[in-house]
Amino acid sequence: MRNVETTTRPELLTVKDLAAWLSMGQRTIWSHADSGKIPAPCRIGGSVRWRRAVIEEWLEQGCPPVRRKASR
Repeated sequence: MRNVETTTRPELLTVKDLAAWLSMGQRTIWSHADSGKIPAPCRIGGSVRWRRAVIEEWLEQGCPPVRRKASR
């Protein structure tokens, strides 16, 4: 039997995870999310998470400002 390393990357990131990945403080992450400088998080119950795939795509595009949906 092969020895297979089972390291997985979470698909949903906490503010702490995202801050470490982007080398920013957690307060900066919240500020950037509120101002549309980074993609908005998703809310699951009382938890707030960022989708890894959305952040990776945003980074690949050169970190453009995020368009917000118009509120009604």
